[in-house]
Amino acid sequence: MFINKPELLEQPQYAVWSACEYWKAHGLYDLANHPDNDLLKKKYKGNIIDVSPVEFISITINSGYNGMDERKKFYAIAQSVLS
Repeated sequence: MFINKPELLEQPQYAVWSACEYWKAHGLYDLANHPDNDLLKKKYKGNIIDVSPVEFISITINSGYNGMDERKKFYAIAQSVLS
């Protein structure tokens, strides 16, 4: 369905569904449940680095640190609203 009509993924219900499928396929749900101060091992550019869960997930999705500062800012805002 999406191969022939990729524009369907622009619709909210399909955009959310595709994001959830990506998270499931890449095992990101378990990582998201780690405390923020945990350090996780992540392979990045041939090296093993220590990163926070939000950094691990961001690097996995974006293949790097692009947009990381802004993502951390919005993550902090979301935490304050949900606390």
